[in-house]
Amino acid sequence: MKAKEEQALLSYFQGKPAFSREDLYHYFVEREGDLNRGTLGWRIYDLKKAGLIHEIKRGWYATQSNKEMFAPEANTTVQRIAALINQNYQRLDYCVWDMNWLNHFTELQYYKETYIVEVEKDMQSTVAVTLSDNGFAHVSWLPWSEQFSLIHATDTITILPLITRSPLREQTSKEGKKIIIPSLEKILVDIFRETKVFYFLQGTELENIYRNAINRYAINFTTLFAYAKRRGKAKAIYELIEKLDLIPPAFKKRNNDQSTLL
Repeated sequence: MKAKEEQALLSYFQGKPAFSREDLYHYFVEREGDLNRGTLGWRIYDLKKAGLIHEIKRGWYATQSNKEMFAPEANTTVQRIAALINQNYQRLDYCVWDMNWLNHFTELQYYKETYIVEVEKDMQSTVAVTLSDNGFAHVSWLPWSEQFSLIHATDTITILPLITRSPLREQTSKEGKKIIIPSLEKILVDIFRETKVFYFLQGTELENIYRNAINRYAINFTTLFAYAKRRGKAKAIYELIEKLDLIPPAFKKRNNDQSTLL
């Protein structure tokens, strides 16, 4: 689509909190007279890829014009960790993130040099040795259930087991190197689920995080609730977001039946 056409579409849907695939179909048909359903799929794909709209539920979208994509800056430590994993374990599923990224959402600011690396469970110790052998002096690894609160962590890097089918994002460093980070949806679910690890982010602070994240950043609610369901917290997280009055219209409960979602 040309820039003028993109702007017209954004202006048309700007005031709508959410719109469906059918809404997009009728929008294009009104302007073009006809549209193949397959072409519609590619149009939606291109709009999402360009960052103009995002999916909040299967078949439901919102514009990105007022919200940012969560794309935190990866410092040199994050880049080094990712480079070592990419170099030594090309097929390993992993993600790495900096605890200071939470400062995007929190009232309490976190200033410790603490990094979380999540890898396949049976590779935790192996990756820990690799990082230690390459100059990282403080590395620990434990299951989520045995992990201590990270606010008391003295280790530079904590390696945790990666939950299968976690929503991850590939990001590229300024040097063009690949870095796999957790999606914002995954971070939100994990800090809700792991009350022991993130106990200092519970209560009012947790509400602040969810409020700030949803108001500022583009959230894929389908992804968020699918991952939350895998972690056994979909209903509780739905209730928290509902309490904050931040549930998109497409996700509002209908006839009190959210069994497929929760």
